[in-house]
Amino acid sequence: AELEMTVGRTANAQQHLQRVLTSSQSSPGITPRAELLLRELLFSELTQSNTDPRATFERLHTLVKGTDQLGRLLAFQSDFHRQRGDTSALIATARELTSLAYHKTVMLDQDPSRQLASATLARHILETVRTSPHASASLDLQIAAEFAAAVKADDIPRMQRLLEVYSQWPAIELAQLELARVLSRNGN
Repeated sequence: AELEMTVGRTANAQQHLQRVLTSSQSSPGITPRAELLLRELLFSELTQSNTDPRATFERLHTLVKGTDQLGRLLAFQSDFHRQRGDTSALIATARELTSLAYHKTVMLDQDPSRQLASATLARHILETVRTSPHASASLDLQIAAEFAAAVKADDIPRMQRLLEVYSQWPAIELAQLELARVLSRNGN
């Protein structure tokens, strides 16, 4: 597979790596290397291909390990959804990003200068949604419901994450007051 990659036959390399991963006879040291190479080939395909990336997204979902790789995949998905104007998919991606470690760095590609905290990327995605003509009042209701669930569970860290992610959203002002009430009630 590495030789195929070296000579530029990435499709052949992907097939070979997939066979290695599905083979039950692969040695323990080979499988992680094959996963890494296939994952990077697929990420590379996302940056260089003009085809519909949804099949690649699905393949990558099975290969990602850890929040850094998931964050990278979600960054690619958000770009795709933004280009298509798919507001509901953008919101779902932003919500998935907020479930990652709060300030976990997400690498947007192999360039180390292109890294963001997952909360920052989610906030950027939601700002794009908020300023789009497709944004609706139902999104405000969804945000209020998310925050109400966090308040009901008395989940202060989740409330703080939601406030940071939705900081530019008009409906968040009431949530800020509610967090202040919860913090004062708890003596913080």
